[in-house]
Amino acid sequence: MTARKLILALLISLASTAQNAYATILMEATVNSNIYTYPYSQPTASNQTIFGTHSVSGIGEGRTTISGNLSGSPFIQFLATTPTTSVNAPSLSASLTYQWVIEGAAGTPVLVHISTSGWINNDYSYLPYQLNTYNLNPNSPNSYITSYFGTNTSSGYDQRTYGLRTGGNSGLGITNVQPTENFTQQNGGSSHLYSDFSESFDFWVTPNNANLIIMEVGAFLYENTPYVRSYANETYTFSGLIDPVITIDPTWALDHPGYSVVVSDGIGNTPPTLTSVPEPSTLALMGLALACMGGLRRRKSENGRLHA
Repeated sequence: MTARKLILALLISLASTAQNAYATILMEATVNSNIYTYPYSQPTASNQTIFGTHSVSGIGEGRTTISGNLSGSPFIQFLATTPTTSVNAPSLSASLTYQWVIEGAAGTPVLVHISTSGWINNDYSYLPYQLNTYNLNPNSPNSYITSYFGTNTSSGYDQRTYGLRTGGNSGLGITNVQPTENFTQQNGGSSHLYSDFSESFDFWVTPNNANLIIMEVGAFLYENTPYVRSYANETYTFSGLIDPVITIDPTWALDHPGYSVVVSDGIGNTPPTLTSVPEPSTLALMGLALACMGGLRRRKSENGRLHA
């Protein structure tokens, strides 16, 4: 090998080493989807550990969609629905676990913005087969969406969880929400719940240290009065979605180039594109400007006619 080729090979090797100097090995994303339907005579189930949409369907349906969403941000969406619990009562749970890291020069904490949002929508009803006959109490719709964040910050390891839950122990950061109910013991009724949340927070993140995110969802009907399905037509539809986004603060990044967010393979982390809506004052100014332009055009037109 000539001296020139040797020097060139050395330069290429050094460039490659510099490019990967901050590379952090991240765990592979792990996926779990568990769906069960209970026809009571022959239960069916689906247990999956891959991205995609998974479902068990028949009279009712349980469905989860777990997506790394390379063109956006990862999410989990779910649906559990049945027209009659006496034949089919689906329940489900799903999770997505992955890591992320800020890659760049060590020693300088990086200002990172994390946001997470989601929603749940529950509808439940029962109608007795014979009105004004039985004293029936409604069962309890349950669903939850949560995001857990374990982050290496400049002040230590930070752990926090955000989300919504309709029953059970909410825990720190999780909001307990309840449906609006309209029931009478002998004539049944219905309940409805829609709730959403959006949380955001900032960290001074330690570069080149792996951080953890765990997203979880679930839905089921808690049968505190299981005989309802024997004396009434009981129905429900539970659905929800959750997703997170991680970004380096853009103002901080202008003064500190060379840092980037890296996530586990198969996971996206692209913030949504927001379309700004002009404020009323802006619209007023735009209207005034257009009016002035229209006036100038009319004046030029009139002057042209006078000189013709």
